[in-house]
Amino acid sequence: MKKQGFTLIEVMIVVAIISIISGFAVINYFSYLPDRKLVNSSGYIYSALNRAKSEAVKRGEDVAVEFDFTTDQYEIKTQSDNLSIAKGKADKGVNIFDKNGNNNATVTFDCRGLKPGVNDAIYLCWGDEDNAENYNRVRITTAGSLCIQTSDHYNSGCWE
Repeated sequence: MKKQGFTLIEVMIVVAIISIISGFAVINYFSYLPDRKLVNSSGYIYSALNRAKSEAVKRGEDVAVEFDFTTDQYEIKTQSDNLSIAKGKADKGVNIFDKNGNNNATVTFDCRGLKPGVNDAIYLCWGDEDNAENYNRVRITTAGSLCIQTSDHYNSGCWE
């Protein structure tokens, strides 16, 4: 008589192998999340700056992006009537700041989509600044350039 099926030991071995492989996948996924949040938030702010430029040209008036560094939020507004065009917030755990340590900042674009004066920059970071192995940051200039600095390349020349 022929027996069909699997023994209990065979099933337990297969379940153990699947559990081990799943464990590695979960660990890799959670180490990937912080970098993803930083990249997403950088994209939101980069898009907000570009939208403010195009809104300024479209409306023929000054349009500003106001940043609140205490809440990591930003808002696109017209300067003439303070009309809110769009609002946004960085992902949880991502901090927005400027290098002067202010609580807020405003980046204004004129009716030609230009930022008069110096080329300002907005910075984002995730992680522990005291632990360079776990600290990533992004610099976004009002001219539209991005500099991503990971803990692997902490002393990159594009930061300042």
